[in-house]
Amino acid sequence: MEICSIDLAHHRPNVDPTLAIESIRVIGKDAFAERLVGSLSRYFRLAHLSMFSFGPEHRPNLLGTSSTLSARIAYDTALTYLGAHYRSDPGQQVRDAEKPNTQQVHVQYQIASDIVDTGYRINCYEQPGIVDRLSILQRSEDNAWIAVNVYRDRSQGLFSRSDFDALMTVAPILTAAADRHAQLLHFAKVNDCIDHYALIARMHPRLSQREKEVCAGILDGLTAKQIAKRLGIAPTSVITHRKNAYLKLGINDHKQLFALVR
Repeated sequence: MEICSIDLAHHRPNVDPTLAIESIRVIGKDAFAERLVGSLSRYFRLAHLSMFSFGPEHRPNLLGTSSTLSARIAYDTALTYLGAHYRSDPGQQVRDAEKPNTQQVHVQYQIASDIVDTGYRINCYEQPGIVDRLSILQRSEDNAWIAVNVYRDRSQGLFSRSDFDALMTVAPILTAAADRHAQLLHFAKVNDCIDHYALIARMHPRLSQREKEVCAGILDGLTAKQIAKRLGIAPTSVITHRKNAYLKLGINDHKQLFALVR
């Protein structure tokens, strides 16, 4: 694993203005992730892209995914990461280590074998055919974190040193655009940017972790099968956790759950 940091206080941007123009045009729109993939493909080959924002407790919200190979793989892998594996991401070490009152962008490179957690490595790398990842991480003004990740597929081989250097040149503009994208999604009240887990945990702390995660999935608009995929558990387990959560909350269905958090 390799990490390089850019001090924004002394950074002079050296990037093709076309990237900035293309990003600005679609910020806050569904096409944002797809446009980033198209723009980055001029610098290096990539298979997938995912973007997340991380709240104060480092729980991620999905901002978007796109792919040059399979949009379904990109999206499903992001959901699996959200539900079961984000705590095992080495990127959290970068976020924890940054000192307060600093303005830095971090570019991190990792290959599948860097990942110690077996479940994370298998579910988010080996099964979807991903061999490595380049990540851009930056803390925003409201102390949230933005992560823009690009991945390579087995058929493409590993990212090269020149790919890493190319991403370093565009990293600040990518995180700035992704941060603004997250803000616009939040203002539009897009469900993926609402931290329902934190909301449930704060309002109903007596629920177990799994019960909170299942309730958060319901509030995100997911089906039992989709929640199971996100959490890496069986759909029958989702139903059991949902039943137990509803019993503790004194409710009978998802409509009453939504009413509780309004």
